[in-house]
Amino acid sequence: MSSPSIKKQTLKNINIKEKSNRPPQIKKAIVKGFTERAHCLCDKEHLKSELKNIEEIFVANSYPRQQIRNIMQEEKRKPNKEEN
Repeated sequence: MSSPSIKKQTLKNINIKEKSNRPPQIKKAIVKGFTERAHCLCDKEHLKSELKNIEEIFVANSYPRQQIRNIMQEEKRKPNKEEN
């Protein structure tokens, strides 16, 4: 008799909420960190979808969408470390 496949349930997409008592610089740095990591690890084929996923994660955590986009644009304008 085989047992059904059980998938471990984990919490997903939970970060520091926008309304948390953390300094604004810390919350901004977290978004920048996620964005930088995506730029470093994703190939061009998957980067756009990963950045969209990151945006949706932070919007789900009560961050204003435009604020997230602005932070991500700041990170995008930085020179790629591999190009230096």
